[in-house]
Formats: sequence, structure tokens, C-alpha cells
Amino acid sequence: MKFFDPIASYNTGVIMDKSKITRENFKHNFLMTGIIRLDYSGVIDIEDKIEDLSSDLHIKGYTEYEESYISELSFKLSDPIKIETLRSVPIEEFVKNKSFKFVNPKNNNVIEITKFFLTLTIDYNNYVKFEDYISLFAGISKKLQLQQHFMKPLRIGERKISSLFITDEKIIPKYFKSPYFNTPLQISDMIDDPSELVIHNAVDTLKIEDILVNITRNISKGLLRKKEGDKEVFRLLFDIDCYSSGDPVVNIFNEDNIEKTLTRLNNLDFDLYKKSITDEFIEKLTSTEFTLDDDIIGIRSQS
Repeated sequence: MKFFDPIASYNTGVIMDKSKITRENFKHNFLMTGIIRLDYSGVIDIEDKIEDLSSDLHIKGYTEYEESYISELSFKLSDPIKIETLRSVPIEEFVKNKSFKFVNPKNNNVIEITKFFLTLTIDYNNYVKFEDYISLFAGISKKLQLQQHFMKPLRIGERKISSLFITDEKIIPKYFKSPYFNTPLQISDMIDDPSELVIHNAVDTLKIEDILVNITRNISKGLLRKKEGDKEVFRLLFDIDCYSSGDPVVNIFNEDNIEKTLTRLNNLDFDLYKKSITDEFIEKLTSTEFTLDDDIIGIRSQS
């Protein structure tokens, strides 16, 4: 039986069926950071539980440990992740509490545990499937909850931040579809005077059933330092943050609800990612014989 190839069909003039393209089809990416985060309230004392968790995390490769206090400077009120937590906790109370970080030196991934939130930050310079971290995060969450009888989940989310460099802002439509990126060319059409793009930033929040999605696009002009000399480039930052909060997360600790919720959020993130990039770009990223264009920098193999 011959199966339909959604990518190969693009070369024959057939419209690419992105719904059939899986993560396994992609051979290259421009992912920078992934974040899984659980916000909660009602935790009385986190330090006693840290000792229990530390031995498990050490076995899993998180062998470096750091204690600090949550910094007020780390809170930007434009960050939707932190706004969700600050709605229920005054910032004066927030910054009085310790942050416990466990680092895996082999891949630079970081687990941070506080009285108010748990995060797992994934460094995609060392590519590993996001799915591999879901069970790790769920296990830590459930162990925290076992000894915290008043622990109340507020929000659970996953976030992926991608970044690349281009040499000319006018080629953005070659790689990203509108309206996911409102190109600087479109913006400059709004004014009569000659202008030069320095920074462009756009944030939209979508509601898809009981899931909220923050999509941030940023374009900034700067210099990329290279051995042969500095090169003027535009950095494109594409940030998709999918999360559930309120009533949908009340029973998040029951059975395997954490795993199911994170898998659902991750699948939505992937669907939005595929829709945001052009068929031509998908063809390049899914090709084993990838040829890097001269006008784009920052694509990495995920093998």
C-alpha cells in the first residue's frame, strides 16, 4: 500500500496537508528554549520537600544545586505567565521566598522550585523531544502535592521560544505566514516619511476552547558577531505560550491529568507552529539534505 506523503506532494504542486506532518518529519529547527510551568497556592513550607526531591533529581542528572531569593527585577508585568501568579500573591510576599534550582550540566536544563511555582526550562541547543520531559515534570509535581494538603493549582502551561536571524526584513514572508508575522514592510506602508526598522513587537492572546495562547513576535535589528566581521541582521523571535488556568486545572493532580494536559498543550503549540511557517520553509526543515540559505542564520539539526 502506498501512503500519501504530505511533504513530497508539495513538490508536485499539491497543497501541503500540514495536519499530516508530524514532529518526526522535521529534521531541523530554530527552537531556543522550552518551558513547562505549574503555578499554585497554599504551599506552607517548600524547604522540607526539597530534601526529598534532591536525591531523585540527582539520579536523573540534575547534579548542580543553587539557592537564591526570587528577585523582584525578574518580574515584568507584561509577562502573562507571571501576571497569572501575581493575581493571587502580592509581589512583596513573592520576593521574600527562596528559589531552589537544580541544573543538569550535560544539557543545561534547569528545574526551579519555589513556594509559588515549579518550572522546567529546556535548552534546545541540545535537542530532546519535549514529550520526554512531560513525565519528569508530572512526577515532581505530584511529589510536591503529596505532602502539601492545601496546595491548589492555579495554572499549567508550556511555552516554546524560537529564534533565528535574517539579513533582510523584506524576506520574512518567505519563511513566515501573515498574519502570524506582520512584516516591517507592511508597517512602513502606514507612514509617509522614510523610516528604518529598529524593533517590532506584537503580542496576541487567543482562546481555543479552555486553553489560552499568547503568541509573541519580535523583530529587532542588530549586529551578529562573526570571525570574518560583524554582520547587520534582524533577529526574529517567535514565542508560543499555551496554558490552562482556573476551573480546568482544579483536578490537575488526579490520575494522569498533568500528562494529558501538557500533551494537549504541546500538540496545540505544534499545530500553531506549523501554521505560522510557509510551505517552502517546512519543505526545507523536513529535508534531510537541508541547504542553508544565505539570507537566514540559526537553523539547527535536531538529529
